[in-house]
Amino acid sequence: MTTPREQLARARIQLLATGSLCRGTLGDTVHAAIDGGVDVVQLREKELPDGPYLELSIDLGGGVQQGGALFILNDRVAVGQFGACDGVHLGQEDLPLSLARKLLGDAALIGVSTHSVTQARLAERGGADYIGVGPAFPTGTKDTGYEPRGPEEIAKIVSSVSIPAFAIGGITLDNLPELHDAGVDRIAVSSAILSAEDPHAVAREMWSILTS
Repeated sequence: MTTPREQLARARIQLLATGSLCRGTLGDTVHAAIDGGVDVVQLREKELPDGPYLELSIDLGGGVQQGGALFILNDRVAVGQFGACDGVHLGQEDLPLSLARKLLGDAALIGVSTHSVTQARLAERGGADYIGVGPAFPTGTKDTGYEPRGPEEIAKIVSSVSIPAFAIGGITLDNLPELHDAGVDRIAVSSAILSAEDPHAVAREMWSILTS
């Protein structure tokens, strides 16, 4: 049986799932994206209190995992303790990685947002299972407080670690080839897939670019 870490090692596309960005329901959009090639779904609903977030994570997470994708919670370590996910993703200002690991245990996947070679290497040394690297391009989805890094700098950060590294920030079908040509083969995306008229088709095309 494939372990979550083995699945993660093969993953190419992480979907940052937010219902307000979807044309249809969140569940239908996510499942179409998984069918198109998304390997990891990260539930990002910043405004939901923990109670409703837990209910949503249980409702969505089971279907995600049955569809063959990993299910990650954005920030919500407390919710992650209830076992409704494969792990959590932490920002630079969130709970420290070491404490999240104590609370969730060794089996949980923990990802960390990074914006430089230094942050990437610190995350790897601290025991992160993967990192997000960005922002790659200008994005209106989330204000990271960091300037866009561009394909070459993203590739440099990605290559500085041995754990899976997902480029993030403003990635679209139009600019994905630039990242891939620079040496990036994993991405995390939200609106490019969620807001698409055909999320399945966009995910499939992105997967094709990354694996070409």
